[in-house]
Amino acid sequence: AVSMSAEMTADWLDASEVRPVPDHQEVRTERAGGANRSLVVELDEALPGADITAAREHFEELCNADACQAGQLLSITPLAAADAVGDSAAGAIMPAPAVALSGVQLCADGTRVLVSLVLIRLQAQATDLLVTVYRPLPPLHAMEANASPGGADADAALAEHVRSTLVVHDWGLFVT
Repeated sequence: AVSMSAEMTADWLDASEVRPVPDHQEVRTERAGGANRSLVVELDEALPGADITAAREHFEELCNADACQAGQLLSITPLAAADAVGDSAAGAIMPAPAVALSGVQLCADGTRVLVSLVLIRLQAQATDLLVTVYRPLPPLHAMEANASPGGADADAALAEHVRSTLVVHDWGLFVT
């Protein structure tokens, strides 16, 4: 049975068909011909503190988990909590505070990755749900010094679309 779902186009493949994916994650990869992006929906234990502080900490944790040398935060914005996460037919609609974050990871091999993250705080479930889009970037020498990374708006829109269409079908998924 499906525990959660969100609207996605057919341009995304299930990464678990080609590599192991942890139980707390759903990972999709863009089909060939796209921007080589990955989309990860992840359930994590809720971090303490304010929403923006938690989003920053999750970004730092992602940088550490991805063995990055550095992470540069580009923007962080609270999102309206009025949007619901849940299944209206089951009466499980739940307004959830959320934060959008954009940053760049610098990896040890010199590659750079644009990270567009939406943090959804499921407080009653003591869970932080992360919707993260990863996009490889060209090397620094291939970009102008102050150029903003291409694709940031499209990736933020994709993460927000997943958040706005997310439906939790089985709240038993969350152990509190």
